[in-house]
Amino acid sequence: MNISKNYLLEKFKKVLKNDEVSLDDSFFDLGGDSFDAIRLLHELNLDIKVIDIFKNPSVDSLFEVIEKGDIDHNVLIRLNSDEVATKEIAIVVIPYGWGDVSVYKKFSDLITSIPVYGVDTNKIGTTTDEVFKEAVEELADQIISMGFQEVILYGHCAGSALALYLEKVLNSKIEVKLFLAASVPISYPYNAMLEFQKTTDGEWEDYLHEIGGLKGLNSNEISRMLKKGRHDHIISILSFSCILRDRNKSKATLVFGTCDPVTSNLEKIVEEWEKYISISNVVQIPNAGHYFINDYADIVANTIKLN
Repeated sequence: MNISKNYLLEKFKKVLKNDEVSLDDSFFDLGGDSFDAIRLLHELNLDIKVIDIFKNPSVDSLFEVIEKGDIDHNVLIRLNSDEVATKEIAIVVIPYGWGDVSVYKKFSDLITSIPVYGVDTNKIGTTTDEVFKEAVEELADQIISMGFQEVILYGHCAGSALALYLEKVLNSKIEVKLFLAASVPISYPYNAMLEFQKTTDGEWEDYLHEIGGLKGLNSNEISRMLKKGRHDHIISILSFSCILRDRNKSKATLVFGTCDPVTSNLEKIVEEWEKYISISNVVQIPNAGHYFINDYADIVANTIKLN
């Protein structure tokens, strides 16, 4: 990838709207968020992902990995400091549809005593049921190989379905604590797939805007996010296809925002979840909308600690 460090610096300045950016400034410390990282990707048009900016947030560090071609996109990505080295417990987080693991930056920054890993759902194959199940089993094997005694799984919206299925794959091999956030179960996966296939990109975009997503993105950025969102929704449907074959109920804590339009009919949604899980607790975050992992990361972190 043939770019100069000065070219990269100018793109940082443009996206952050800040002419004072230096080579060692952190993109996120200067106010950048996951949406800004998406804009930077679009400006650069290189073979990198948001997670590469997340892990290398300065011009110096990002330029170094781009120049060396030292970009390794594993399905499981370490999000907080490697100095957090406990082997007893880890947190594994799965992003909402159209998002990636960078949406957990604020959350992972708050977790200073437990390793936090994010799942890159782009690496989960969905071409057939068997390809999908094999990908989840490989993910489970990777988690187990790390040697943790316990794993906390947290899935947000579409990520909740994969978190629940992953818990079932892991459950007989390792102790798991499960958190499902801002989500509604898919009771009829076959019908859901048919309905999803009929939904146009325009309808999908309108829905995501209604629930507070895609804010501030231009048409090209939205197009990229819709493609990612469709992939993640297929993962949710395939997850529930597998979940429905298992009559054993997993234990889970449900987390909702009181102002989330997706889960406004909370009583009915909890009843639906009771068909698939044994509910340990129901946590409601006051004034929180659908994407509360961004704005209420501290409350989510405390919820996990307390439950």
